[in-house]
Amino acid sequence: IGSADSRARYDADAAAGPRASASGARRSSTGGWEQSPPPPGQEPIDPSKLFRAVLEELGVEDLKEYLDRVQKEASHAAERAQAGDLQPAKDFAWAHKGLAASVVLPAVLFLRFPALVFATFRLVGAGALLLGSALLRDPRLARAAGQLAWHMWRTLIRRSEARAQEKAKKP
Repeated sequence: IGSADSRARYDADAAAGPRASASGARRSSTGGWEQSPPPPGQEPIDPSKLFRAVLEELGVEDLKEYLDRVQKEASHAAERAQAGDLQPAKDFAWAHKGLAASVVLPAVLFLRFPALVFATFRLVGAGALLLGSALLRDPRLARAAGQLAWHMWRTLIRRSEARAQEKAKKP
């Protein structure tokens, strides 16, 4: 848009009406994004409800509830430990051993053996690069990985749309 010619071409394209961009999205002449109509027999879905349904489908609400519960239990165990009763702390550690293993163990390893942790990250990164390069080199593997990712995405969207429609029907 630095020259008058390219500016005129840009303005002419914008005045021509909606068109598909390189990403496949359609732009209107006003610069906004057009929303395609819903399929026949289906009511439009409120975007905020769809977004909330996607987050629910991914388990964000469950994770939030779990973290709130863990925080309350940890606070209670810490209060009791300060009072001299270590049993709630032992019960908390036993009930949340997966959390302890995924947080405490890496923290101990990182603080005790930082070189080992960095070497592990480096090996995992190198393995991911080798896997990625193998996927990119073989077109069949790349297509299969792309199709799997697309299928998983479409399944997530369909389930989220169904959840959003169910919530819209409920009062």
